[in-house]
Amino acid sequence: MSGITNCGLTLSAHPDQLPAAIQWWRSLCEWIGGVGVIVLVLAMSLGGASGSTTGGIKVARLVWLAKNAMSHLQSRIYNREDDPVYHFDGQKVDAETAGRRIRYAALLAGLWVTGLTCGWLVLLLSMPHSPPVQLLFEAGSALGSVGLSTGVTQTAMPTAAKICLIVLNFFLMGKMAFPSSHSHRETT
Repeated sequence: MSGITNCGLTLSAHPDQLPAAIQWWRSLCEWIGGVGVIVLVLAMSLGGASGSTTGGIKVARLVWLAKNAMSHLQSRIYNREDDPVYHFDGQKVDAETAGRRIRYAALLAGLWVTGLTCGWLVLLLSMPHSPPVQLLFEAGSALGSVGLSTGVTQTAMPTAAKICLIVLNFFLMGKMAFPSSHSHRETT
């Protein structure tokens, strides 16, 4: 773990005097560690499957957005004007239902991105000496109702940061307010 988080190398009294190979390794580890944190934030924002008790956008909504993006891309590439045909769980979905699910997924994804961005900005302004990537992680964890922390959250943090994390935790009411758009199937 020390190699990835770079804990051991940051204790050097004069890191600029280290050999070039070690400085390169140190910067590579810092980059990988930062990407890992961003991947975790994305995973916390995605959440779990439909009907699960995890927070996040949910996998099914991401699938609808991806299907819509692929459909639009294919219509542009192949210059097609016809309405796309959507299939989900092996069943054909009519255009009205598919459109409703795609609009709902896009709305929630937009709200999540807005909530994450606003929460991160509030944390950045209220805690200017904390690492920005760690504050992004805290905002993503609160928004997804995950409960993980990098150690930035504590009782001594500014009141604005505490309120921000509380609001993020209840933004869209965490896990409960918006069930997945296809967790209950239409009967025909």
